[in-house]
Amino acid sequence: MFIPDKYLVIFDLETTQTLTGIPEIIEIGAVKVDRELESVDVFETFVKPRDMSGVDRHIERLTGISPHDLADAPSFDDIWEDFAKFTGYNQSRLCSWGTAFDVAILREEYKRRNLGYPHLHAPIDASSVVWTVGALWGIRFSGMSLQGACDRFGVDRHDTHRALGDAKDVLCVFKEIRNLTLKGLEDGTSEKLLPNESGGQSSLPRSESCG
Repeated sequence: MFIPDKYLVIFDLETTQTLTGIPEIIEIGAVKVDRELESVDVFETFVKPRDMSGVDRHIERLTGISPHDLADAPSFDDIWEDFAKFTGYNQSRLCSWGTAFDVAILREEYKRRNLGYPHLHAPIDASSVVWTVGALWGIRFSGMSLQGACDRFGVDRHDTHRALGDAKDVLCVFKEIRNLTLKGLEDGTSEKLLPNESGGQSSLPRSESCG
């Protein structure tokens, strides 16, 4: 797969639960990768929201993140510049599974503080990349979720519904897509490279980082 910039920052957010208004970030996890999809740096931090009531039982069950974990965490005011520096400001493109949600939340956090958006304005939606390549290969997915993509490519999940774990899972799926494409170009077929419908594993060699 083609990466248009020197680096790509695959990131994920965990957020508060809210029935009204816009959720707040409670965790950021990101992996910076080069054009060979090799990890060159990682970023991970809890973020203390202004309204802790949004860290309810549902969020704690889903992510394992509790109000106690966030009690002494830095606020977004404290970490936004560190994250912007990690991304190289506008030098690295952001990518996430469900970019419309994650980037909208990021933008809102900056907007609340009257800050400009310090990242490139053309993020990459990982799910769109996977489904587009999948359509070219005739691959069927059980759903539009990251879990469905991981299941289809035989990727063992990292920490599910934790920001850095989900970002690493996206990277693993990208590597499977790349391997599939490269191998398919070599032998002109893709069928034998995929897990079978009963859940068998792909015959592709697995990257150590995706163990």
